Amino acid sequence: MRRVGVRPDSCAGTAMLYSSTMMSPTRFKSRFGVSASLACVLLVAACSQAQTRPQVIVPTEPLGTAGGYLAARHAQLAQDTRLAADLYGKALAEDPDNPELQRRTFQLLAADGRFDEGVPIARQITATTPNAALPLLTLIVEDVRQRRYADASTRINALPGEGLTAFVRPIVSAWVEAGRGNKVAAETALKDLASKSGFELFAYFHTALVDDLLGDTDGARLAYAAAVDVNKAQFVRVTEAAGSFYERTGDRAAAQKLYESYERAHPDTLVMKPALERLAGGSAPPRTIASVDAGLAEGLFDIASLLHQERIDDVGIILGQLALRLRPDFTMAKLLIADIYEAQGHIDAAINAYQSVDPNAPVAWSARLRSAVLLATNGNVDASVRRLEAMADERPERPDALVALGDVLRTSDRYSDAVAAYDRALERIPHLEERHWAILYSRGMALERAKQWPRAEADFLKAIQLSPDQPYLLNYLAYSWTEQGTNLDRAQGMLERALKLRPKDPQIIDSMGWVQYRLGHYDNAVKHLEQAVELKPQDAVINDHLGDAYWRVGRYNEARYQWQRALRMDPEPNLVASLESKLQNGLKPSSSRQGVSRGTSAPPSNPTARRGS
Repeated sequence: MRRVGVRPDSCAGTAMLYSSTMMSPTRFKSRFGVSASLACVLLVAACSQAQTRPQVIVPTEPLGTAGGYLAARHAQLAQDTRLAADLYGKALAEDPDNPELQRRTFQLLAADGRFDEGVPIARQITATTPNAALPLLTLIVEDVRQRRYADASTRINALPGEGLTAFVRPIVSAWVEAGRGNKVAAETALKDLASKSGFELFAYFHTALVDDLLGDTDGARLAYAAAVDVNKAQFVRVTEAAGSFYERTGDRAAAQKLYESYERAHPDTLVMKPALERLAGGSAPPRTIASVDAGLAEGLFDIASLLHQERIDDVGIILGQLALRLRPDFTMAKLLIADIYEAQGHIDAAINAYQSVDPNAPVAWSARLRSAVLLATNGNVDASVRRLEAMADERPERPDALVALGDVLRTSDRYSDAVAAYDRALERIPHLEERHWAILYSRGMALERAKQWPRAEADFLKAIQLSPDQPYLLNYLAYSWTEQGTNLDRAQGMLERALKLRPKDPQIIDSMGWVQYRLGHYDNAVKHLEQAVELKPQDAVINDHLGDAYWRVGRYNEARYQWQRALRMDPEPNLVASLESKLQNGLKPSSSRQGVSRGTSAPPSNPTARRGS
């Protein structure tokens, strides 16, 4: 990919649907930092960030402890969590007192949701390391499942009081005390959470759930009101729980106001449709949290969602699996785990997780869309297309399946087919609003690649009109104009706006350097392009651009060095020819502001082909 950046695709809403995060990721990170949370909770760094996945060959003969350990590490590098857990388990069976094997085996079993196998290992770990956070938390969950609340309370006292567990402890303690019927102690624990900046909504929400479960209607009403008041981001779980409470206590008008407010904020969602239909029909609503198990599952899910936003997924997935351990039908936790699997590249596991969602759940449509798109990610484009076409026919009033279809076709280089899918989607939208900018952006990219530039340009301009502050959209159009040598002053203005929004993005910085080059401001071009190369040194196009800028300011040896570097970075074929020509002949003198020569050949017929989509 060259210029596009991250675009909200048709199913990106699944992240919003499962998230009941009670604070912004930035504030979450600023409170204790990623490194602090890892130091406190993470047992051992998993190798899920490996850039390449080696092929895993399943051993057929006994390997011994050392061999089993190495095979397990290999499987872990390949992100085959299940096989890695099995192999670590075999190594552990031969060396059961090895603390390193205990930690690794437990972590992978827990991440895979295999707690029947993981709990005995958690007991082994805590016998020698009494404050090991994740094993302790796992045993607390087991105590709660067995109604052993006194034992759970004792284990809570052993949890570390700093880093991430300083925020987990109050939630866990509150629900354990609720299990013991001690409402005052539960509320006291949550008041401690409320004192931590950024966690007020989190604390109000769980206070309301605890009071609601324990029958304190007046207390629950006050806490729900406080949660709703600070729920400016319209988190779905707060809306659902508060609305259910208002319905059950006879305040139907308050419930309807909440549901309709959420729908206005998220006009394409189906989440509140069942609640509004239930309200209209007068049927009784379910209690959102009907047990201590469900309440603790909610709390673990909330923390897992926060961690996922911070990309601390090795811990987040374990908390999500613990939530499912307590509440196997917890749809939002299933969506969260599916999204984490997807982020980690476990596409088959993600598809299975999405497909495990109850088909009658309000979020089932989004889960079906996401699993259909992931079929294409996994290489089965035809199956993905068939499923999305069927979903588009199933709900002819909705554009989202067609948008997802367009995305699949576009990323499969079937640009004309993608344009047709986006055209059909936009026909289902009678009036374009700000939120529809992304569909125009996507169609514009497909049109540009299908060599229909006038239509593409019109889509980009309309998208910018709808939502003027989308940095990657601004960058795409500005770079396209720059490559064509047109509208350079306007392109520069767009890139200045994009840089204010994403000041450290190497692609946008490169685009700014390139427009400076096209304008003949070579010293400024060098400054920006050097910064872009520093931020993204392995990008062939950025290195090529810097070479051109060096040449224009008379730094010929450095220019040839950059072009040689770019050639070693597996550039696209059209760029290879240009680089080889420039290494042999240098650049022709620039003749005009609008037509800067880039070598001995004419500008590429597809000016943004190097950018990708």
